Amino acid sequence: MARNFFGERVKQLRKQANITQADLAKKVGVSQPAVASWESGASKTVKPEHLIVISYLFNVSPEWLATGKNKKNQSFLNQFPNTTRNKLESYAENNNLTIEQAIYKIIKSAL
Repeated sequence: MARNFFGERVKQLRKQANITQADLAKKVGVSQPAVASWESGASKTVKPEHLIVISYLFNVSPEWLATGKNKKNQSFLNQFPNTTRNKLESYAENNNLTIEQAIYKIIKSAL
């Protein structure tokens, strides 16, 4: 059976942050069983919007989280110009959203 590196990375990051599967699920906008499924390898896929939110939460690059390649500690938001980050923060504030919720909503609407 192939190893579930994505799930292993999610579990490692979650434990390092000292948060539960339920806490992560709430922040990402999924159920706790979905997080458990990623971590155990029962689910072999993750939606792009969830991957981006998890990357943001743990300050790692989406590519590293998905594949193990590229730089682990390359912040998702730091890859954007200041104007883009400012617009995202304004959007979140104006809509009473957390940054995570704003990222999820924007990406979800684009897919």
